[in-house]
Amino acid sequence: EEALSGGSFRPGDHLRFVVDLAQRGVIRVLGVESSGALYVAWPQTEGESGLREAGKGQQLPGAVVLDEKRGRETFHLVSCKEGVGSPEAVCKPTAGATQLQCPTDCTQTVFVLNKK
Repeated sequence: EEALSGGSFRPGDHLRFVVDLAQRGVIRVLGVESSGALYVAWPQTEGESGLREAGKGQQLPGAVVLDEKRGRETFHLVSCKEGVGSPEAVCKPTAGATQLQCPTDCTQTVFVLNKK
């Protein structure tokens, strides 16, 4: 079933990402824990380049299983033009911000979840 940003989730829930991309680019789903720690939520397998063509309704392979840490967690779909670098290397979390600090050649979409 479709999940909406701002919704409530439980540890152990499985999430699959369906994304809309305006342009070809290297994508990552970066998570920011309630503690501020940044991690790569997708891709989960080594060797996945994350290079995707533009298009709507693209289902990314695999699913994320939410860990036991409760509180607000934010996922950022980050797409960077080829040659900019991987999003996890070029984007940084900022204290209290809802967006990551990324180069101008990257776009991001934010999804917030509340783990209870």
